[in-house]
Amino acid sequence: MPIPSLRRHILRVLPYADIPNIRVNYLMTAAESAVFIGGNWIFFWQLFMTFGQLGLTDALGFAFGLFMEVPTGALADIIGKRWTLRAAMLINGLGYLVMGSATSASGLIAGFLMFQVGIALYSGAAEAMTYDTLKEHKLEYDYDRVAAADSSVSLVTIMLCILIGAWMYQVDVRMPHLIRGVVYLLGFVAALRLTEPKVGEPARFMLRGYFAQLATGARELIKPHLRMFVPLMFGLTGVFFIYSWGIVQPAVAISFGFGPDAQAIIASSAYVVIAVIIRFLPALRRRLGDITGLTLVNFGMFAALLLMTAPLGAWGVLPLLLMHMAGSTSRTWLSIVINQRTPSAIRATTLSTVALLTKIPYVLVAVVAGVMIEGGQLSVFLIGMAVSSLALLGLSHVIRLRTAPVTPEPAPVIEPAG
Repeated sequence: MPIPSLRRHILRVLPYADIPNIRVNYLMTAAESAVFIGGNWIFFWQLFMTFGQLGLTDALGFAFGLFMEVPTGALADIIGKRWTLRAAMLINGLGYLVMGSATSASGLIAGFLMFQVGIALYSGAAEAMTYDTLKEHKLEYDYDRVAAADSSVSLVTIMLCILIGAWMYQVDVRMPHLIRGVVYLLGFVAALRLTEPKVGEPARFMLRGYFAQLATGARELIKPHLRMFVPLMFGLTGVFFIYSWGIVQPAVAISFGFGPDAQAIIASSAYVVIAVIIRFLPALRRRLGDITGLTLVNFGMFAALLLMTAPLGAWGVLPLLLMHMAGSTSRTWLSIVINQRTPSAIRATTLSTVALLTKIPYVLVAVVAGVMIEGGQLSVFLIGMAVSSLALLGLSHVIRLRTAPVTPEPAPVIEPAG
């Protein structure tokens, strides 16, 4: 393939990759998504911790990460987005090297807390850097194309690295963590090429302003056109986060007899199925509508959680895949709903508020999950999640019925590009 043709093909797949900051963003996304530990981390951590200790560590670490969102926002204002992203890549890399080299629980916890700091630094800064770079080149109207390509890079990287990580774990149980750390350090090297976009005076971070933004997002969520979706945000996105982020998902897979290799294959297969479903999501929304579609997704999640309590053996792969399909579909679906029903001026604030609110329950539940799993009550915990999800679905319909006669559901807001 001639060089000019190859370049055009690359730019079709990765829009604006000829702009240095955008190119580095794609590389950092790949580094961030190189989850070699997917499907095997639980087995490595169990060498040093029980499920109860894992739940407590996960909850404390995640709460620490949420808390760090505030000071890291201020830090980004002081040192700039490029240095914030460099620090994120470096700290994450060192954190994983510490975890991979750990010989005790304290080493794992230290590396995990470093990783939470890195995640807090990376959160939001990468998207802001990309958008500001496009704005500097007067291309911000094409941000959606870049964001979609970024998601594709992430998805492909995750699928490949999960499978490669399964092989690494067979070679050495520490290798997935160590190589993930090395990849983060390569991301740090790439981030050294970032330049700060020149887009005028940046907004200054203020603690009072941070909480004011959260309040603005919360007020938007309780308006008639969105309030019916709030219970679904917790019942779908929140429940799926509890299931997928920490120890619940690997514990369920282990209960069906799936080891590191099988879990890696299942996870990669799930991402392939999810990619297909997301591709047809716009057509599903047009055919079913938001309320009906999300209700069906909720029933799918409810069924998956209940099936996970049955002794299915190898057939346990079915509820695992169903849960991934329901969770990932609902997350994307609800994001579209919020984007289309929220004014542009407060859209980012509302999305950030939703992201924060739906993660808070995880901090409260992770410890309980660890204790119950260690006590042989995983099925009871899963039933509790299923009932909670169904109850929140019912609450959503009650709110819709009480709201609809007064304020009809508005048509989606489609704003012109640019």
